[in-house]
Amino acid sequence: MTKLCAVAALVLGFEMPALTARFARHLVRRVFQRRRIVTRTVLIPLIAAASFASTSRATTFDANNSDLWWVPSESGWGIQFVQQADVIFATMFVYDQARAPIWYTATLANTGEFVYSGELYLTSGAWFGGTFDLATVTKRAVGTMTLNVPYVSQASLTYTVDGASVEKSIVRQTLRFENFSGNYVGALEIVAGRCANPVNNVQAEAFSLITINHSGTSFSASTTAISSGPSCSFTGNYLQDGHMGTVLGSYSCNNGDSGNMQLVEMEVSRGGFTSRLSGSSNNCASVYGRLGGVVRRPEF
Repeated sequence: MTKLCAVAALVLGFEMPALTARFARHLVRRVFQRRRIVTRTVLIPLIAAASFASTSRATTFDANNSDLWWVPSESGWGIQFVQQADVIFATMFVYDQARAPIWYTATLANTGEFVYSGELYLTSGAWFGGTFDLATVTKRAVGTMTLNVPYVSQASLTYTVDGASVEKSIVRQTLRFENFSGNYVGALEIVAGRCANPVNNVQAEAFSLITINHSGTSFSASTTAISSGPSCSFTGNYLQDGHMGTVLGSYSCNNGDSGNMQLVEMEVSRGGFTSRLSGSSNNCASVYGRLGGVVRRPEF
């Protein structure tokens, strides 16, 4: 295996099938540009056992903004976003001038990079405990709302209600930690840049079996290449913003490779997990991409 293959085969023990050279032109500058992740700078050495080939891009519009959001120092009000493709439905629960609870809604459409805007409405209708009467439902446009989400877990919210303007810096609200523990069949897609040997500046794909043990802030994972390649282990500290997880840690492989690694934008479901990653290796100063897996032997 060439040195380039070793780079890829090392991170997470991914195997290296056939190699077709492809040089990545946008290197590390774009590492998470879409979500200038508020990172505690961490790196990872990961390219190894990966297959290098042109690939199509997924159709997902953006990172998942669905969550409860709030201002931690202003407990008592908040806003919930539910995102589908490039549209976000917002429900804001606040208080009026008489300090009575009131809520507003908006359907926000994407109007540019990380920005969503739409009209803000106040609605009223039939009492919830009685027979629903559609004829009593009314809605009134009271202003507009704009959400700017350049970071995964931080955003700016501006809105107007009957001439009153409000601007807030909001963050995701965490209710309870997710649990990523499980056995997965994993896939890795990475771009390596600023490598000591320019031939290693590539885009790579790889596959591996992944076992994750996760409890609270403790996170560890081990990988085994499906065909051939090194086995690796990864341990780190788990953090969470809303339902989005982050792991900062280090890894080592049985081929002698080791380094630091960061997983961000982590989401888990019954079917598997997804994440974005960044790092560096002894061979390459910048590596970034995506890592995910589907549950092995799922119980239906």
